[in-house]
Amino acid sequence: MIIENQKDLTFSGDSITGEYGILAKAGEGTMTINSAGTFEMGEIRALGGNLLVKSNIDVNSVSILGENALLSFENVNNAKINDSLSLSRGGTLSLLQSKVTAGNLVRFDNSVIDLKDASSKITAGTIDLLNASKVQGF
Repeated sequence: MIIENQKDLTFSGDSITGEYGILAKAGEGTMTINSAGTFEMGEIRALGGNLLVKSNIDVNSVSILGENALLSFENVNNAKINDSLSLSRGGTLSLLQSKVTAGNLVRFDNSVIDLKDASSKITAGTIDLLNASKVQGF
C-alpha cells in the first residue's frame, strides 16, 4: 500500500499488523505510526516527506528511498528490523530516545543518520557504507 499525503496523517490503535505487506509513504506531509502494541509489517518504505514512528516495530526491512525522505523514530524502545535498513542518496534516518536493531545497515552517499540524544542507538549485524555518508549527533 502506498500512501501519498501532503498533510499530516496518523495510524493508531492497539495493534497494527500486516506481516507480509508493504507500507510506503510518499508526499510532503508527515505520516505517524503510533500503535499501543507492536507495529508489524513486511516492509516499510519512506519515499518522501516524514514517516514518524512512535511505537515498537517488528518488520523485515526498511528502505529510505526518496530524495529528502525522512524516517524518524521517537521514544521507541524496540525497533526490530530483521533484514536490511537501507538509506539511499538524500535520505535521512533520525532517532530521538530510540533503539533500532537491524540485520544489515546499508548507507549510500549523501545519506544522513541523525542521533538526537545520547540514549539513541543503532545496532546492526553488518554495516555497508557505499561512498561517504555522514552521522550527526552523539
